[in-house]
Amino acid sequence: MIIDAHRNQFVFVPHNGQDITVGNSEAGSVSFIPSETGDTLGVLKAVICRGSTAYQKGIRTGDYLIEVNGIPIKDICTYMLMERKDEETLFEFRSPDGIEKVVKLKRTN
Repeated sequence: MIIDAHRNQFVFVPHNGQDITVGNSEAGSVSFIPSETGDTLGVLKAVICRGSTAYQKGIRTGDYLIEVNGIPIKDICTYMLMERKDEETLFEFRSPDGIEKVVKLKRTN
C-alpha cells in the first residue's frame, strides 16, 4: 500500500520487497523518500550516498525528483508504477534552490 499524502489517497500495488533505488551498487545508491506534506517543490526527495555515481554527477540529498525519462513525477504512484527495464534512465532533479540537474543513471531494480 502506498499512502500518497499529496493527493490524500491510498494506492494498493504489489510489493516486490525492494527499495526504490538507482545507481551503482558498488559505489552507493540513490534512495527516495516522500517529501513533507505541503511541500510544493516535489513529492520525492533524493537520499544520496557520498561517493556514489549520482553524487559524482552532482545530485545531493534533498534534491527533488521531478522527471524520469521525460515523465513528470507528480506523485509516488507514478514513480512506483513506471517500467524498470531500461539499462540507463534519464533522471531530472531540482535542488531546493531551484537548480535543475539531468543525469543518466543505471537502475538496479
